[in-house]
Amino acid sequence: MRKPALLFALSLLLLIANGCSIPVWTSGKVPFVPTPIDVIDRMLEMAQVKSGDVIYDIGSGDGRIIIQAAKKYGVRGVGIEIDPDLVQKAGDNAFREKVDHLVEFRAQDAFTADVSPASVVTLYMLPEFNAKLRPLLEKQLRPGSRVVSHDFEIQGWVPDRIERVKGGFMHDHTIFLFEIAPRTVELSVYPRIRRVGRENSRGRIPHAAEKPTLAGRQHAVRPIKQRIYGTQIRSQTHCNFRWHQYCAPAS
Repeated sequence: MRKPALLFALSLLLLIANGCSIPVWTSGKVPFVPTPIDVIDRMLEMAQVKSGDVIYDIGSGDGRIIIQAAKKYGVRGVGIEIDPDLVQKAGDNAFREKVDHLVEFRAQDAFTADVSPASVVTLYMLPEFNAKLRPLLEKQLRPGSRVVSHDFEIQGWVPDRIERVKGGFMHDHTIFLFEIAPRTVELSVYPRIRRVGRENSRGRIPHAAEKPTLAGRQHAVRPIKQRIYGTQIRSQTHCNFRWHQYCAPAS
Protein backbone atom coordinates (compact mmCIF):
# COMPACT_ATOMS: atom_id res chain seq x y z
CA MET A 1 0.00 0.00 0.00
CA ARG A 2 1.31 3.52 -0.77
CA LYS A 3 2.13 5.53 2.35
CA PRO A 4 3.46 9.01 3.08
CA ALA A 5 7.23 9.23 2.78
CA LEU A 6 7.85 9.64 6.52
CA LEU A 7 5.68 6.69 7.54
CA PHE A 8 7.22 4.56 4.84
CA ALA A 9 10.74 5.46 5.98
CA LEU A 10 9.89 4.58 9.58
CA SER A 11 8.39 1.26 8.50
CA LEU A 12 11.48 0.43 6.48
CA LEU A 13 13.72 1.28 9.42
CA LEU A 14 11.63 -1.01 11.61
CA LEU A 15 12.16 -3.90 9.22
CA ILE A 16 15.89 -3.36 9.05
CA ALA A 17 16.16 -2.88 12.81
CA ASN A 18 14.47 -6.25 13.24
CA GLY A 19 17.31 -7.86 11.36
CA CYS A 20 15.41 -8.51 8.15
CA SER A 21 17.05 -8.97 4.78
CA ILE A 22 18.11 -5.93 2.77
CA PRO A 23 15.10 -4.49 0.91
CA VAL A 24 14.98 -5.15 -2.83
CA TRP A 25 13.88 -2.23 -4.97
CA THR A 26 11.96 -2.41 -8.23
CA SER A 27 10.54 0.33 -10.43
CA GLY A 28 7.67 0.62 -7.95
CA LYS A 29 7.79 2.84 -4.88
CA VAL A 30 7.48 0.06 -2.32
CA PRO A 31 10.37 -2.39 -1.83
CA PHE A 32 9.93 -5.92 -0.58
CA VAL A 33 12.03 -7.64 2.06
CA PRO A 34 12.86 -11.25 1.09
CA THR A 35 12.22 -14.02 3.61
CA PRO A 36 15.21 -16.38 4.04
CA ILE A 37 14.64 -19.89 2.67
CA ASP A 38 15.23 -21.58 6.04
CA VAL A 39 12.49 -19.39 7.54
CA ILE A 40 10.17 -20.24 4.65
CA ASP A 41 10.75 -23.96 5.21
CA ARG A 42 9.89 -23.62 8.89
CA MET A 43 6.76 -21.58 8.12
CA LEU A 44 5.53 -24.33 5.82
CA GLU A 45 6.37 -27.03 8.36
CA MET A 46 4.50 -25.21 11.13
CA ALA A 47 1.48 -24.90 8.84
CA GLN A 48 1.70 -28.67 8.24
CA VAL A 49 1.39 -28.20 4.49
CA LYS A 50 0.24 -31.37 2.77
CA SER A 51 -1.02 -32.57 -0.58
CA GLY A 52 -4.26 -30.84 -1.47
CA ASP A 53 -3.51 -27.61 0.35
CA VAL A 54 -3.79 -24.27 -1.45
CA ILE A 55 -1.40 -21.56 -0.26
CA TYR A 56 -1.98 -17.84 -0.64
CA ASP A 57 0.94 -15.50 0.04
CA ILE A 58 -0.12 -11.91 0.74
CA GLY A 59 2.60 -9.55 -0.43
CA SER A 60 4.31 -12.32 -2.37
CA GLY A 61 7.25 -10.28 -3.69
CA ASP A 62 9.44 -12.44 -5.94
CA GLY A 63 7.21 -15.46 -5.25
CA ARG A 64 9.70 -17.43 -3.19
CA ILE A 65 7.24 -18.74 -0.56
CA ILE A 66 4.73 -20.01 -3.13
CA ILE A 67 7.50 -21.44 -5.32
CA GLN A 68 9.19 -23.21 -2.41
CA ALA A 69 5.86 -24.75 -1.32
CA ALA A 70 5.22 -25.99 -4.87
CA LYS A 71 8.71 -27.47 -5.16
CA LYS A 72 8.73 -29.14 -1.76
CA TYR A 73 5.10 -30.28 -1.39
CA GLY A 74 3.66 -30.16 -4.90
CA VAL A 75 0.83 -27.89 -3.77
CA ARG A 76 -0.92 -25.13 -5.67
CA GLY A 77 -0.34 -21.51 -4.68
CA VAL A 78 -1.40 -17.96 -5.41
CA GLY A 79 0.68 -14.87 -4.74
CA ILE A 80 -1.00 -11.50 -4.19
CA GLU A 81 1.35 -8.59 -4.92
CA ILE A 82 0.59 -4.95 -5.69
CA ASP A 83 3.84 -4.29 -7.61
CA PRO A 84 3.50 -5.45 -11.26
CA ASP A 85 7.30 -5.69 -11.65
CA LEU A 86 7.47 -8.18 -8.80
CA VAL A 87 4.55 -10.15 -10.24
CA GLN A 88 6.48 -10.47 -13.50
CA LYS A 89 9.63 -11.47 -11.64
CA ALA A 90 7.75 -14.09 -9.61
CA GLY A 91 6.30 -15.59 -12.79
CA ASP A 92 9.75 -15.79 -14.34
CA ASN A 93 11.13 -17.46 -11.20
CA ALA A 94 8.30 -20.02 -11.22
CA PHE A 95 9.01 -20.83 -14.86
CA ARG A 96 12.71 -21.24 -14.16
CA GLU A 97 11.95 -23.57 -11.22
CA LYS A 98 9.46 -25.54 -13.38
CA VAL A 99 6.49 -25.02 -11.07
CA ASP A 100 4.62 -22.47 -13.19
CA HIS A 101 1.85 -25.06 -13.74
CA LEU A 102 1.16 -25.04 -9.99
CA VAL A 103 1.38 -21.35 -9.11
CA GLU A 104 0.03 -18.00 -10.23
CA PHE A 105 0.78 -14.43 -9.25
CA ARG A 106 -1.74 -11.59 -9.33
CA ALA A 107 -1.08 -7.86 -9.42
CA GLN A 108 -3.75 -6.93 -6.90
CA ASP A 109 -4.48 -4.95 -3.77
CA ALA A 110 -4.62 -7.46 -0.90
CA PHE A 111 -7.74 -5.84 0.55
CA THR A 112 -9.71 -6.65 -2.61
CA ALA A 113 -8.48 -10.23 -2.89
CA ASP A 114 -10.62 -13.34 -2.54
CA VAL A 115 -8.61 -15.71 -0.34
CA SER A 116 -11.47 -18.10 0.41
CA PRO A 117 -9.90 -21.00 -1.59
CA ALA A 118 -6.82 -20.90 0.69
CA SER A 119 -6.13 -23.53 3.32
CA VAL A 120 -2.86 -21.78 4.24
CA VAL A 121 -2.10 -18.05 4.17
CA THR A 122 1.41 -16.68 4.64
CA LEU A 123 2.30 -13.11 5.58
CA TYR A 124 5.40 -10.98 5.99
CA MET A 125 3.82 -7.60 6.54
CA LEU A 126 3.97 -4.89 9.19
CA PRO A 127 1.57 -5.01 12.20
CA GLU A 128 -0.62 -2.19 10.88
CA PHE A 129 -1.24 -4.08 7.65
CA ASN A 130 -1.92 -7.36 9.48
CA ALA A 131 -4.50 -5.66 11.72
CA LYS A 132 -6.35 -4.25 8.71
CA LEU A 133 -6.24 -7.61 6.91
CA ARG A 134 -7.59 -9.61 9.86
CA PRO A 135 -11.33 -8.95 9.20
CA LEU A 136 -10.94 -10.17 5.62
CA LEU A 137 -9.25 -13.37 6.82
CA GLU A 138 -11.91 -13.94 9.47
CA LYS A 139 -14.68 -13.51 6.93
CA GLN A 140 -13.26 -15.61 4.11
CA LEU A 141 -11.15 -18.43 5.56
CA ARG A 142 -12.71 -21.76 6.43
CA PRO A 143 -12.29 -23.55 9.79
CA GLY A 144 -9.04 -25.47 9.83
CA SER A 145 -7.22 -22.95 7.64
CA ARG A 146 -3.81 -21.87 8.91
CA VAL A 147 -2.29 -18.39 8.86
CA VAL A 148 1.48 -18.09 9.28
CA SER A 149 3.02 -14.67 9.89
CA HIS A 150 6.75 -13.94 9.77
CA ASP A 151 8.03 -11.63 12.53
CA PHE A 152 4.83 -9.68 13.14
CA GLU A 153 1.74 -10.71 15.09
CA ILE A 154 -1.87 -10.23 14.01
CA GLN A 155 -3.49 -7.87 16.48
CA GLY A 156 -6.61 -9.35 18.04
CA TRP A 157 -5.59 -12.97 17.48
CA VAL A 158 -3.82 -15.26 19.95
CA PRO A 159 -1.22 -17.43 18.19
CA ASP A 160 -1.59 -21.20 18.48
CA ARG A 161 2.17 -21.55 18.25
CA ILE A 162 5.26 -19.35 18.23
CA GLU A 163 8.72 -20.43 17.09
CA ARG A 164 12.01 -18.66 16.59
CA VAL A 165 14.54 -19.32 13.87
CA LYS A 166 18.16 -18.28 14.32
CA GLY A 167 18.95 -15.21 12.25
CA GLY A 168 21.76 -12.70 12.01
CA PHE A 169 23.66 -11.12 14.87
CA MET A 170 20.95 -8.50 15.42
CA HIS A 171 17.82 -10.60 15.24
CA ASP A 172 16.22 -14.05 15.44
CA HIS A 173 13.18 -14.55 13.20
CA THR A 174 9.83 -15.17 14.89
CA ILE A 175 7.05 -17.22 13.27
CA PHE A 176 3.44 -16.99 14.46
CA LEU A 177 0.94 -19.74 13.61
CA PHE A 178 -2.80 -19.11 13.83
CA GLU A 179 -5.50 -21.68 13.08
CA ILE A 180 -9.03 -20.73 12.08
CA ALA A 181 -11.28 -22.75 14.40
CA PRO A 182 -15.06 -23.30 14.39
CA ARG A 183 -16.94 -20.95 16.71
CA THR A 184 -19.64 -22.25 19.05
CA VAL A 185 -22.51 -19.89 19.86
CA GLU A 186 -25.05 -20.50 22.64
CA LEU A 187 -28.51 -19.02 21.99
CA SER A 188 -31.34 -19.01 24.54
CA VAL A 189 -34.11 -19.28 21.97
CA TYR A 190 -36.51 -21.99 20.87
CA PRO A 191 -35.78 -23.55 17.48
CA ARG A 192 -38.34 -24.25 14.80
CA ILE A 193 -39.21 -27.84 15.71
CA ARG A 194 -40.10 -29.84 12.63
CA ARG A 195 -42.73 -32.54 12.58
CA VAL A 196 -40.96 -35.71 13.64
CA GLY A 197 -43.76 -38.23 13.16
CA ARG A 198 -44.09 -39.15 16.82
CA GLU A 199 -47.17 -38.40 18.91
CA ASN A 200 -47.20 -37.30 22.51
CA SER A 201 -49.52 -38.70 25.19
CA ARG A 202 -52.38 -36.52 23.90
CA GLY A 203 -52.14 -38.12 20.49
CA ARG A 204 -51.01 -35.09 18.48
CA ILE A 205 -47.78 -34.11 16.75
CA PRO A 206 -46.05 -30.86 17.82
CA HIS A 207 -46.17 -28.18 15.14
CA ALA A 208 -43.31 -26.05 13.93
CA ALA A 209 -42.30 -23.26 16.33
CA GLU A 210 -44.40 -24.83 19.08
CA LYS A 211 -42.89 -25.73 22.41
CA PRO A 212 -43.09 -29.55 22.72
CA THR A 213 -45.58 -30.88 25.29
CA LEU A 214 -45.95 -34.14 27.13
CA ALA A 215 -49.17 -35.05 29.03
CA GLY A 216 -50.28 -31.42 28.82
CA ARG A 217 -47.07 -30.04 30.41
CA GLN A 218 -44.53 -27.96 28.59
CA HIS A 219 -40.92 -29.10 28.62
CA ALA A 220 -38.03 -26.74 28.02
CA VAL A 221 -35.91 -27.06 24.93
CA ARG A 222 -32.21 -26.77 25.62
CA PRO A 223 -30.45 -23.78 24.04
CA ILE A 224 -29.36 -24.23 20.45
CA LYS A 225 -25.67 -24.90 19.89
CA GLN A 226 -24.42 -23.47 16.64
CA ARG A 227 -21.12 -23.99 14.87
CA ILE A 228 -20.11 -21.76 11.99
CA TYR A 229 -18.63 -23.70 9.06
CA GLY A 230 -17.69 -21.29 6.30
CA THR A 231 -20.99 -20.06 4.89
CA GLN A 232 -23.26 -22.39 6.91
CA ILE A 233 -24.47 -22.50 10.50
CA ARG A 234 -25.05 -26.03 11.74
CA SER A 235 -27.39 -26.11 14.73
CA GLN A 236 -28.46 -28.82 17.13
CA THR A 237 -30.92 -28.92 20.01
CA HIS A 238 -32.61 -31.54 22.15
CA CYS A 239 -36.21 -31.94 23.28
CA ASN A 240 -38.28 -34.76 24.77
CA PHE A 241 -38.87 -36.36 21.38
CA ARG A 242 -35.50 -36.70 19.70
CA TRP A 243 -32.48 -34.76 18.50
CA HIS A 244 -33.08 -32.32 15.67
CA GLN A 245 -30.39 -30.94 13.40
CA TYR A 246 -30.74 -28.43 10.63
CA CYS A 247 -28.56 -26.18 8.51
CA ALA A 248 -29.15 -22.54 7.73
CA PRO A 249 -27.08 -20.04 5.73
CA ALA A 250 -24.75 -17.98 7.90
CA SER A 251 -25.69 -14.33 8.07
